[in-house]
Amino acid sequence: MSDTEDLLAMLDSDEESGNEQLNENEETNSKFSSYDLNNLNPSKDNNTAQNTDTNSKEDNVKNIYKISKLTASDNYKEILKKIDDFNGEPKEKNLQLTSTIEQDPEYQLIISANNLTVEIDNEIVIIHKYLRDHYVTRFPELEQLVPNPLDYARTVKAIGKEMDLSKVDLKPILPSGTIMIVNIQGAATVGKPLSETQLSHILEAAQLALDFDDDRTKILNYVESRMTFIAPNLSAIVGTRTAARLMGVAGGIAALSRIPSCNIITLGANRLVATGLSRISNKAHEGLIFSAPIIQSSPPDLRKKFARILSNKCALACRMDLSREYPDGSYGRKFREDADKQMERLIEPPPSKNVKALPVPDDGPKKRRAGRRVRKAKEAYAITDLQKARNRMAFGEAEEEAMGIDSSEGLGMVGTSSGKIRAAAVDTRIKGTLNKRHKAIINATSNASGFTTSLSFTPAQGIELENPDLRQPKGEAGKDKYFKNFKKFLYVDKNNKN
Repeated sequence: MSDTEDLLAMLDSDEESGNEQLNENEETNSKFSSYDLNNLNPSKDNNTAQNTDTNSKEDNVKNIYKISKLTASDNYKEILKKIDDFNGEPKEKNLQLTSTIEQDPEYQLIISANNLTVEIDNEIVIIHKYLRDHYVTRFPELEQLVPNPLDYARTVKAIGKEMDLSKVDLKPILPSGTIMIVNIQGAATVGKPLSETQLSHILEAAQLALDFDDDRTKILNYVESRMTFIAPNLSAIVGTRTAARLMGVAGGIAALSRIPSCNIITLGANRLVATGLSRISNKAHEGLIFSAPIIQSSPPDLRKKFARILSNKCALACRMDLSREYPDGSYGRKFREDADKQMERLIEPPPSKNVKALPVPDDGPKKRRAGRRVRKAKEAYAITDLQKARNRMAFGEAEEEAMGIDSSEGLGMVGTSSGKIRAAAVDTRIKGTLNKRHKAIINATSNASGFTTSLSFTPAQGIELENPDLRQPKGEAGKDKYFKNFKKFLYVDKNNKN
């Protein structure tokens, strides 16, 4: 194929592709034109759009029972029914304990009811989020003013669709300061009214949260009433409510008895920490035992020490309750008394310092520590060896007596010794010392012996006096001429060659 033929083939292919694109554009334009011709009624379009938006908004507010499904569970209904049945019976007939407490049917109900309270708390949190997300259209500022989930549900139920909050009575729900802020924010809110369907779903969710709270209160009251039979010693230490919560978190009295005291203190602690927020108020290592009334009434700086004391007692009390020892709780009360005594000792203030009395004015000189002079004065009046011998008496021997005019005095053991007198020991502390000046004077004097004399015997005169200072030592006689220290050359004659 030549180059001319190749060029003609390329031009034909480009023309065909261009025709296909034009055909597609014409089909698209015809579709849009036909759509516009079929929908020329604007009122019909607006009504359809409004209905769609309204339906979408109402569909966003789902029924709360589609989110919270705990009330529809069989376990929830069965536990509440059994609690009502056991509450109708007298307490003395309940808890007829068998060989082990875990085999009792009501004990199993108590454990299940404790676990159910945790699920109820989770459901209340879910409902609170549901209310915040949907009631924000009506009152967006209420979420920050009322953070408590149950108070928020009560407030939403009380307000409803009322736009003027001054007509709503919130005194049974909120404190007076919060009510004033809610009224001010409600008057200046940017919220919009809710539809009847939305409001009905929201009020239904608020009522469900309050119903959950009532069921939880009923369960806790039932468990607390039975704790004096299941764990009497543990209840005597930390109270029935705290004992029920500890047993529920641990999974029963048997599981709680196997936990050491160092772990009981952190049992049920909240370990969730908000990222980026301050951790000063976070109590990561404070478990359920810190909610005991005795710890809550104690000083904050001593609560950790008190919790350690109580956790030790709780570990022993759980083992006693498991073995069914002291079912009347007497040993638990004894533990509580011991813990109270330890806590009282910790609370006591430190002993105060002794206040030293002021000295009596013009009382005269005080006694000081003895020195050398005082010791020397005491030595003059010290008892002598003769007085010591007179005060002694030999056993079985008659002592000599010194007779007076009309009296006599015993001599004791005087005269019975050998007669030798022991030299008095020299006390270096009272021995006198010389100062430097006196020592220099003594050292300057000659150390001549006492046998040295100035008399000399000569053959000429016999005995004659001699001056010892004029006596020269041997070898010193020839040194006075030239080698004496004080000799000087006064004059040298140059002409004298001798």
